[in-house]
Amino acid sequence: MLTRLEVQGLVLIKHIEVSFSSGFHVITGETGAGKSILIKAIHLLLGGKASADSIGKGFEQASATGSFRIPSSHKCFKVLEKLGVPQIKDGDNLLVRRTITTKGRSYCWINDTPLTISSLRLVGETLIDVFAQHDNQRLLDESSHTRQLDAFIKAKNCYPNYLSAYKQTMTRYSELQDLVLDLRKKLQSQDYTLFRQKQMNELSPSQDEYLELITFCKRAEGDFQKKQHLLKVANILNEGHGGKSLSQALWSSRDMLLQTPGECEKSVKMSSNLEGVATSLDDVSYELEKLVEAISLDEESLEEAQTRLAEYQTFMRKLGLSDIDQLLAEKQNIEKEISYLETATERIAEKLRELIKQSQKLKALGERLSKGRKEAVTSIRKKVIQEFADLGMKAAKLGIEFREQKAIPPNLDLSILGDDFNQTYSQQWQAACDILSKFKEEGQEKVRFLLATNPGEDPKPLSRVASGGEVSRIMLALKRALIAEAETCILVFDEIDTGISGRVADMVGKKLREMANGVQIICISHLAQVASYAHQHLQVNKIVRKNGPAQVDLRTLDEHEKVKEIARLLSGDEVTKLSIANAKSLVERSVSLT
Repeated sequence: MLTRLEVQGLVLIKHIEVSFSSGFHVITGETGAGKSILIKAIHLLLGGKASADSIGKGFEQASATGSFRIPSSHKCFKVLEKLGVPQIKDGDNLLVRRTITTKGRSYCWINDTPLTISSLRLVGETLIDVFAQHDNQRLLDESSHTRQLDAFIKAKNCYPNYLSAYKQTMTRYSELQDLVLDLRKKLQSQDYTLFRQKQMNELSPSQDEYLELITFCKRAEGDFQKKQHLLKVANILNEGHGGKSLSQALWSSRDMLLQTPGECEKSVKMSSNLEGVATSLDDVSYELEKLVEAISLDEESLEEAQTRLAEYQTFMRKLGLSDIDQLLAEKQNIEKEISYLETATERIAEKLRELIKQSQKLKALGERLSKGRKEAVTSIRKKVIQEFADLGMKAAKLGIEFREQKAIPPNLDLSILGDDFNQTYSQQWQAACDILSKFKEEGQEKVRFLLATNPGEDPKPLSRVASGGEVSRIMLALKRALIAEAETCILVFDEIDTGISGRVADMVGKKLREMANGVQIICISHLAQVASYAHQHLQVNKIVRKNGPAQVDLRTLDEHEKVKEIARLLSGDEVTKLSIANAKSLVERSVSLT
């Protein structure tokens, strides 16, 4: 049970701390007093959604702390063990704490062990069930009826096991579908893939060869350009003067200077200079010829290398590739596609075998779930009809209708895999298709609750015959019928008594008090008849100050205050002696009846 609830900085709550005992607790207060904020605080402890908007003005964070006393056999301890939360000793309390910061961050702890919100939610689901007004309306939604019935199945893991098998089966089918569709797509381009493979094989590219060709061609082209340049220089030196070499021209010039008529010292000196220059030019020309001869060009090899390199470059341009790495990657992709096409049938066969096996498991669990549901019908009818009688619906009958599910059958064409494949797997595949067309997430049937409120009437859908008050009583009857096997320790009802009054309200209050013999009940109510049955009465008040924000306060009422609050519920804001007397009468009567 919840022994203590402490809330700080949540919306209008500055700070409240309230203790709870076992039994039936009622929380009352004027409309708008802040009762819903308490439900919000409880939702926080359950791992519910929260935002920075929930933090009260002037606070850096909001927090909710709940202290629970749980029997050692309760299932929450198995969940805590899986989450790595240290076990508590018998008699110790389980402390759950949650905070929200102004930056929108949320933190939670159980016994000072930090947990994720999803982990807190797993624990919270085992501790508290909250039923609000919208849960009544949800009962009118036929899509919720199947899960309502599943709560009465004796094997509590029956539906979870089925749901797990269903999800695994759908995963297997999705994987098979992806493989088949992918194969179909690749088969459409198979001819082109084979053509590319042929071209690639003809080219037979190699990174080493390509790099060697690049290096060889660049070096050869460089040598060629160097040789051509040197030949031009040699040509100038060798044929630069009337077809004669420059050195020959200088030698002739020297001789002519020596033959100058008359003695001329300057002519002799200049002839000597020309002789030196001519000798140097002869040396240069000689060295140049040796350098040119040293550059060996194999034009045939160069032409072959350039042709091969051109094959690479032409092929890469066709494929839109820019370098050898991309070309080799494309070659690898083509090889993978060919390998995929060669092995796709076997991989599809393996995935199909997995699906067939999983679908058989799904069928077995689905049939077990259907059997459990049919067995639960007898239990729910017996229990709920008795509750109807106690809640003033003696003539009411609850009908439970099973409707066969109609799933969309698999639309997967396996003909592309060939006749041999289809002959081998056709029967098993058809059996799997039959299963997939009958079973959906809820099982192979949907459940719908029907109601007949008067004798002789045929049961009809709840949404067509049930009033608001009747829906409240039906929901309460379902919860009352389930209470003996409830896995949670605390049930919270948020104005589930909406739409009822008078004698029916008195019956609801009595039922809630009876339920509190098995689990702790916390009920937010606006009905005096319900409140009169409470073991503990708490009142919510909104305090409005002139120079400050409004605040919500929660306090436990003593017997005198309880009578006064019930009188207010009876007569409104103006509490009279008559309403006080009526309130006392209600409280005394409720105590005597229970």
